[in-house]
Amino acid sequence: MAVALIVFGVLLIALAWRTGRTASNTEEFFLAGRNVQAGLVALSQVSNALPLWLLLGVTGAAFAWGFAAVWILLTALVGYVFGWYFVAPRVRAWSLAQDHLTLPQLLTGDTGKRMRTPIVVSTTLILFMALLVGMAAYLPLLGQLVAQVLPVSVRSGMLLGIAAATLCAMLGGYKGAVVNDGVRAVVVLLVAVTVAILALIAAGGWSPVWAQLANLPVDVGLWTGEQAAILALTFALGTLMLGLVPFGQPQVVSQFMASADPQRLLIARRTALVWVLLVLGAMLVCGWAARLLLPATTGLEGIFTGLLQQVLPAGLAAVFMAALLAFAATALDSLLLVMAAAVSVDVYADRARGSLDWPRPAVVLAGALSVTVALMVPEPSFERLVLAWTLLGSSFGPLLLVRLTGKRIRPGSTLGSMWAGFILTLLLHLLPNAPGDFLERALPFVAALGIALTGGERRRDPDRPDRSQQAVALPPKQ
Repeated sequence: MAVALIVFGVLLIALAWRTGRTASNTEEFFLAGRNVQAGLVALSQVSNALPLWLLLGVTGAAFAWGFAAVWILLTALVGYVFGWYFVAPRVRAWSLAQDHLTLPQLLTGDTGKRMRTPIVVSTTLILFMALLVGMAAYLPLLGQLVAQVLPVSVRSGMLLGIAAATLCAMLGGYKGAVVNDGVRAVVVLLVAVTVAILALIAAGGWSPVWAQLANLPVDVGLWTGEQAAILALTFALGTLMLGLVPFGQPQVVSQFMASADPQRLLIARRTALVWVLLVLGAMLVCGWAARLLLPATTGLEGIFTGLLQQVLPAGLAAVFMAALLAFAATALDSLLLVMAAAVSVDVYADRARGSLDWPRPAVVLAGALSVTVALMVPEPSFERLVLAWTLLGSSFGPLLLVRLTGKRIRPGSTLGSMWAGFILTLLLHLLPNAPGDFLERALPFVAALGIALTGGERRRDPDRPDRSQQAVALPPKQ
């Protein structure tokens, strides 16, 4: 397995370099010159919107919640239909017309010169804090997995993982990341469907699986009992946010900006929706079948890997595990590119668009900062991963949705919406979880959306002060 991991890692780095070596300016480095084919855009988008750790969490949720986990599939499909039919064409057209390269630029491109600095500082701070929270939760987990395969310590495993991701991002840029995302999406689809079919066969077919799902306690199924309607509703609303928060993820929205041909978005839509349906459906089946195949004490994060080792021959399981681990490491390249873009595009206001003087050093800086923070908090946490995901979604998602309706949002309301989503998510994260984690996922998003909607306007001059800010003219002295 160690040899397979090294081989897969080297191949992914070489693939990133091979596909992205022609980048010569900022737009090519961060958006592949807006010339990515529709099918590749779709696979890359879903690969970032449903990363490996989240898919493993879906299997764990199916194991713990039973049939109630089907809400994840239903609400995710609603979110993706909305995203590909409403968000995608508007983001592509808008970013192309305004020459924007990043999600923060889309949100703040017409705020005016007076308020640009505090808004750019706020978007950069929120983006870095959220992503570093996620890195600090993810890299220790990655280090533990690498240490189980290679003769290295957990810290060395973390360094190897972030080094592989940094090389992929620095050598391949956005084009390399998109191609690796596409390969990862295809492999994940094949592995998920294969393991689901074999697990269902090992469990004795669908009938035994359905029988044990039907006999779950009320507090697990959330479908019967005195308060079933209320619990099911809050659970559904909480899981619905899993389909909406991707619109606040810069690494997800950037896929819409990079599409080569708006007329071929139909292909991308169908590809993305079929992938989501098959992969999420397979991961749910894996979780349900695992209730009959694995001990009840199995950790939720280890359900899929335990199932994979049980239903596949040892050699094939080792190869699949090595491939997934290599993908788990190099998948961080998209996040490093987002952090690098925040520094070299948003903060420095496109001063060096004609060269790569800023982007590549910024990628190395982002990788070094990520591993430094992760070494300071060397404990993996699935909850913190979801927190980082939700922080970005609640901070930027509502603003993007309102902006796509054609409204300009006043600078003060832009700041209020971003920070309300961010701070409320942090505060509610400290409270006990509601069904579907409804409060943490939905309430901050709704609050930020309300601020953005009430702060919208169609004023043409962004530098003109609001009426409440205009000074009262004094009469001339007699």
